[in-house]
Amino acid sequence: MKIEEDTITFNSGHKARATLGIVGINSQLEPSEGYDRRMDWPVPEWWKKQHPERTLTDEDMRELADHMIGLWTKFKETLATHSAGRP
Repeated sequence: MKIEEDTITFNSGHKARATLGIVGINSQLEPSEGYDRRMDWPVPEWWKKQHPERTLTDEDMRELADHMIGLWTKFKETLATHSAGRP
């Protein structure tokens, strides 16, 4: 997976938009892109025909989840370093 500016390109070649590469998830487990837009997931049937290059699969979403878990894990690992020396 590659993130460049506002575009996520999955290993499958499928693409998703994400403002500044920001991806979120709410408490209902609905992914969102950027800070104010819901991602098209699950993909509606009509979307698959109109936008096949943006029709994300379960595998694409697993790839995205693994990527985000990796980022959050790295962030978590830096917390002790960032807070060192603070009261």
